[in-house]
Amino acid sequence: MAGLSLYLSNKLIDHVNGHAVYTPPDHLWLALFTSDPTDLFTGTEVAGGSYARIEVTSDLAAVAAAAHAAANTGTYTFTDLPACVLTHGALFDAAVAGNGLYFGPLAGEPVTIASGGDYTLAPGDISTQMH
Repeated sequence: MAGLSLYLSNKLIDHVNGHAVYTPPDHLWLALFTSDPTDLFTGTEVAGGSYARIEVTSDLAAVAAAAHAAANTGTYTFTDLPACVLTHGALFDAAVAGNGLYFGPLAGEPVTIASGGDYTLAPGDISTQMH
């Protein structure tokens, strides 16, 4: 997930500049999109089927950043998705709504999913990066 949201960018800048302390979220949730969310998170998140964001907190919290990035070590599978074409993934601070934190294109995107299909992210597919 190469992009940093405007929300998180502003929080980090304010934290570093001493304007406000940024408290990291207690939970991180992985979401799928059918269009680029952009740094304002205006893209279209998947809806329908059994789609729900997946919590990835413990996996990402266990990996310290190196070389401007950290990545997942676990495997995550979204099951029983609606028919859609996946293009992007994102991390949020809530299971529903909340603030978008990171976003980026999925490996091999676009990915066409048939109704009832699954989509799996392997270790290393979720990367939080800053450049």
